[in-house]
Amino acid sequence: MKSLFLIVGYLVKDMFHRWRMHVSSPLARVLVVVFFTMCALIVLANFVVSAKIVEREIFRTGGNLVIVAESILQDRAVDAEYSPLMPLESADYAGAVFNEFFISAKSGEQHYTLVEYPASSARFFAKFPSSPNGVFLLPKTEYSGSFPCEIETGEFFFQGVTIPRGDAGTLANLWQSGAVFVPAGAFPEAKNFGFLKKYVFEAKSLDPALLGRIEMTARSLVKLDDRGAHVQSSRAFLERLERIRKDQLSWRVAISLGIAFIVGVLLTSISSMEFQHNEYVYALMNSFGVNRALLILSFVAENALLVFGAATVSGLVFFRCIPLILDEVFKVRGVTLTFPELASDLRLIAFALCACVLVSTIPVALAAFRPIGRVLK
Repeated sequence: MKSLFLIVGYLVKDMFHRWRMHVSSPLARVLVVVFFTMCALIVLANFVVSAKIVEREIFRTGGNLVIVAESILQDRAVDAEYSPLMPLESADYAGAVFNEFFISAKSGEQHYTLVEYPASSARFFAKFPSSPNGVFLLPKTEYSGSFPCEIETGEFFFQGVTIPRGDAGTLANLWQSGAVFVPAGAFPEAKNFGFLKKYVFEAKSLDPALLGRIEMTARSLVKLDDRGAHVQSSRAFLERLERIRKDQLSWRVAISLGIAFIVGVLLTSISSMEFQHNEYVYALMNSFGVNRALLILSFVAENALLVFGAATVSGLVFFRCIPLILDEVFKVRGVTLTFPELASDLRLIAFALCACVLVSTIPVALAAFRPIGRVLK
């Protein structure tokens, strides 16, 4: 056991001696790993940021919604009923209908869009405190809690209940500037000015193919009925998000292979040259009974120390500079990057570096098992 400690101590001293005599050897390995790790993190972080921006846009616009907006002019306003464009219930979606009037309501100093909802759409308000007259106010700004409020529409004043934007879900996505919701029939005279009928279909999964089917069906029915309606969905954003994720996977593979090749070649050449430079001493140690595996492991430990130490420094600098990278490199605001979001990318880089360290020991292992007589002659 004592001899083992002495041998390990000698190999450690030999490593530091080689580093001191040839500073470029450890420095080259450290700088190359730092550079490639930093570049890989920036490229992969770009995909994470792009995906988050698209996800934020999908969330803002209601990612699972297909919306059909049809303008009902004055000559059709009286006869227009809540006849759905498609069935409101399906295995793929849940539908609702709203009438958005061309007159506004007022609460305090704020003006809001006046929206009429039928009984079939009342489920959107079921989780909020009940309103005696079925009137609800979605405010323009975020706050917590619900409380009574007074609403003015023309010459009429009535009471309503506010609903927090954070819990409004679909309603907040549809009316981002707030709205006043009244039950069907509360303001029949408002229809005389015309209104915008909105058919809202909530897909039961965030799947581009499913949204595409719903959107295609809605467009076909709009065209078939010759309606002047506009169909909107987030299918394009979902498809873009899917492309970003596929590109991210391709870049992950390319970056890992690139790191494994370039860093692997560097480590292999340096380790091979350093072993050959001291091969005579190692052969003597082997002739005195030092295990060859111990010599090979010393080079594995050396490369692992340099490589993973450099990668750790690069990762710490990267996470320290994330705000600067987001502002100056990616030019985005309101987006953050956290360690868990890059954990899979960090694992991939670590696996690539680990492969480099292991591959670099192959020529060392081959040289270590050369016959001692051929080395010492």
